[in-house]
Amino acid sequence: MYRTLRWQCLGYDDMKAEAEAQIGLSAVQMTGMPHGSGTSDTTGNQALKHMAKMSIVSNIDKALTKACEDVPTRKALKENIIHGTPFNYLDAYCGINQFYEMRRRFFYHLAIYMGLLENE
Repeated sequence: MYRTLRWQCLGYDDMKAEAEAQIGLSAVQMTGMPHGSGTSDTTGNQALKHMAKMSIVSNIDKALTKACEDVPTRKALKENIIHGTPFNYLDAYCGINQFYEMRRRFFYHLAIYMGLLENE
C-alpha cells in the first residue's frame, strides 16, 4: 500500500501539469476518413482522466494539510514526499522525529482519502 501511495506522490507534478493542460476538452474531429468500428466517447474519456488526476492531486493536498498545520514545514514535507528530497536538505522547522511522524501521518490520511483504509 505504501509503494502505491508513494508512486502516486512521485507523479504529483506530472499529474497536475497534465490535468491543467486538459482543462479545455476537445471534441471528435469530423474528417470524413474511416476509423475504427468502436463507438467511443473521446471527450468523456478525457474528462474521466482529468477528474481522476485532479482527484489524486486533491487527495495529496488534503492529506498534506491534515498532516501538518505549519505552512513552512508543510512545504518541506511536500518537497520530501513529492521529490524525495532528504530531511537534511530541507528547511523544516522541526526535529527529524517530528518530521517523520508528520510524514507517517500524511501517508495514513492519504490512504484514507484514496479509499485504501477505513477511518479508524
